[in-house]
Amino acid sequence: MLQDIRDKLSFFRLWTVAFAHIEGNRCAEAIATSVTRDHRYSSYIAHAGPFWLASELQEEALGEDQ
Repeated sequence: MLQDIRDKLSFFRLWTVAFAHIEGNRCAEAIATSVTRDHRYSSYIAHAGPFWLASELQEEALGEDQ
């Protein structure tokens, strides 16, 4: 699987992969889960986003735990 990802990334001129602990990036994890679970492959985040995202972003910005 990792080799498949690397093969696809090789088509881009510049790319990087960075690891972040889930605790430090809950919003990104929530978005990714929502996209994959609900099969939302078109960007719905750009169109005002889902209603739950605003509270997630606020909590993360304030450093609050869930």
